[in-house]
Amino acid sequence: MRHGAVLGPAAGPNAGSPANYSYWTEGRLPAIPEAKPNLNRSVSVPHMQAIHLCFPSLQDAVPSRAYGDYLIRGKENEMKFVPYSMMEVKNIFLDVLNEHSAIIRSRNIQTTLIAGIGQTTIQYLRVWPDGTMVGTVNSEAGDGNVMVSSAFCIEGEKYLVRGSHIGLLYISGPILRRKFLRFV
Repeated sequence: MRHGAVLGPAAGPNAGSPANYSYWTEGRLPAIPEAKPNLNRSVSVPHMQAIHLCFPSLQDAVPSRAYGDYLIRGKENEMKFVPYSMMEVKNIFLDVLNEHSAIIRSRNIQTTLIAGIGQTTIQYLRVWPDGTMVGTVNSEAGDGNVMVSSAFCIEGEKYLVRGSHIGLLYISGPILRRKFLRFV
């Protein structure tokens, strides 16, 4: 007997996304050569306060403990990962949510996870010792915003589709229709 089903957002950043850390801490995203222009200029402190005031949920999408270490700090030949436990900005929301994700299974709720692949996606952020963002380490194992490992960090039926973050909802239409018809 099915007690319920969860069809989460396509490519939900269940472990967070490094791009959101950059927005939250600096109000910008380091440029990715293949990416379209974004908010790529520095933001003054009053603007950062405005970002924090107007978009507090942005912090809920920075990488969580489940994402793992994602900041690489240091000069060119001395780069080292910053342990999540040592980071000033943490994602308490996702840490708690993922810590209790077993509740979904215990309640016999079927979860469907859809992730995109094949788009240049920020996997790690490079920062100078003072914390200033200086670059990214990118991967094709994502949808341009969310890494597959982040979308799939919780248990569920997993679908991997080739496409961008914005296009995933359209691309995954047949999966969603098939899943929906099972519960109608």
